[in-house]
Amino acid sequence: PLSNAATDGAACVMTGSTNTSSLKRWSSVQAAPRTVEPEELVITVFVATCQLPVFDGIKAPVELTSSSTTTTFKPLKFPTRVSPTSRLQDLQAFLLSQWVIAKSPYATISPDEQFYTFRGRILRLDSRLDANYISDNDTIYIRFSSMGKICDPWAMSTSELRAELKARNAYEIKLQPEQLMLKLQEVVMRESRLQRLQRATKCEETEHVKTITKELVEFQTKILIGRSNAKADGMERPASLSKWPQPPCPNRTVFLSISELERMYQIVPRDVLDPALFVFDIERKWVFDKHNILQKQDFDYKYMCFDKDFLEMLTLKEEAGMVFWFRPAKSYDKMSTFFTSFDDPVTGKKYNPLMLKDAKWLTLCGVNEWEGKVRQDGRKRDTTKHPRFTKSIMRITTNIHSGSFDYLAVQEILYQSNPTLMFAPNRPDHTMVN
Repeated sequence: PLSNAATDGAACVMTGSTNTSSLKRWSSVQAAPRTVEPEELVITVFVATCQLPVFDGIKAPVELTSSSTTTTFKPLKFPTRVSPTSRLQDLQAFLLSQWVIAKSPYATISPDEQFYTFRGRILRLDSRLDANYISDNDTIYIRFSSMGKICDPWAMSTSELRAELKARNAYEIKLQPEQLMLKLQEVVMRESRLQRLQRATKCEETEHVKTITKELVEFQTKILIGRSNAKADGMERPASLSKWPQPPCPNRTVFLSISELERMYQIVPRDVLDPALFVFDIERKWVFDKHNILQKQDFDYKYMCFDKDFLEMLTLKEEAGMVFWFRPAKSYDKMSTFFTSFDDPVTGKKYNPLMLKDAKWLTLCGVNEWEGKVRQDGRKRDTTKHPRFTKSIMRITTNIHSGSFDYLAVQEILYQSNPTLMFAPNRPDHTMVN
């Protein structure tokens, strides 16, 4: 909870008071905490607005501009002190209580109109802060569906960033959300640079001219620092994700069920999700094409409804070429080509082609726990392969010939072809999801 000073300052800011001392006091508050026990770990998380306020039907138009150049929009920033494992809905409840105390107009907005973003990702209210890699002194953005355009690239979702960059012919594929934000911020900065230089020169603002001249160089330096920090923290896992069954390692994980991935992707550690490969037994259009109520009433309805945040993540993975849609082709040869296009981080080489020929599988029959009759065909036997997901050779070969997608058979094919691959749990245990 905020101290009295912070609450007073919040009331001043949100009601439009002209008491400048209170404004300064609010902006300088370092999330004054309640008294906590020494062993209780808390972090400071800032919640910032990113839209021009719209109250009583009054709405001011705004163009997208970088935070370093805007003169029409100044975000409100609310400091909070929370546990790293707190859920976002707890943070939301705290904000609402503070707005009520301060008699803020924000308190009149329904919680159903609020949603939060962090580094291009739409946050779910039931997710934990550290599971979203939100750490000390980070800023998350609150957005209201009834308000206008977003004024800060860092508050945008990946789909919005993509749209803004495409409108400026500056979009590049295979960029992560943070890179998209920096790209858009740089583009906007360049767009307004000449106009700001002309204005500052006309007003003989020498220092301002120097600042504008140097800002692009400083911004490029900021980008490089951000990338180096991201690489340094790549393998660190937060406490809320410590129950993931595999420890941090270079092995890639394969996800075979899109429904299970959608249910659990918020609790998948970043070091697992980022390099992961998706192989789904569905058609792409079942996920991304628009569909209506009449289609849903059809007995053979196959189209799926997923949350926007999940689809944005899936789009980024698809742009990186890391999603394989098994249907409609149902081709294991194409699946093999998909895997051989990627490097194996463990061996440093390309993944091996999939074992798809009957002869390779039939020579395994009857030995090393494999089911089936031992074949005396003179072929050299591979005594190093042991079954992991299914012992049935017939199950595997039938799956290949029929173009089916038996999960156990597919896992066995992938594992025997490339033993360094790991597989996501189809049903993560209840404690891990919680």
